[in-house]
Amino acid sequence: MLHLRTIKRDGRTLEPESIPEKEGVTLPGLEPGDAVEIDYLHALSPSGPELPGAVPSGFFFRDERTPMVESTYEVRAPAGPALQVDAHNVKAPPVTTNPSGQRFFMSVRDVVPQEPEPLAPPEAETMPWVQVGTGAGQRELILSIADWALLRARPGAATDELARAAGGGSARD
Repeated sequence: MLHLRTIKRDGRTLEPESIPEKEGVTLPGLEPGDAVEIDYLHALSPSGPELPGAVPSGFFFRDERTPMVESTYEVRAPAGPALQVDAHNVKAPPVTTNPSGQRFFMSVRDVVPQEPEPLAPPEAETMPWVQVGTGAGQRELILSIADWALLRARPGAATDELARAAGGGSARD
């Protein structure tokens, strides 16, 4: 977390308090009508050689219960493989590129909550959200899943023992 504070209706700002033996922090004097400002940084490491690239989870611009004055999502990446944007229920701006790297920036203001209705589809189908990443695509994902399945489907000593106990001569039987 980079920054957390309460912004009062009259413009004053209050910093969070840390209370011993309490997980997290307390926002002092928080009242209905106040705003809470939260800035955080989420760094990702690459996935690995079997599935190259990095993809953070989706960012939702709306909440079920909390109105938001501003909801902003920013992704920065070095120059290299192009960032890809996957937008749902919202029109996303393009990724910009400059000598220092790539940047995706999207900000939405005055976001009202979207209360879920009984038996409604999951929020990923109705809420506005984006996901930005680089590296592997659908083909690489399918190959990675296939490799995973092959490694786990190989018969081993436990499979052979189970086959013998079931009356077969081998795992194939």
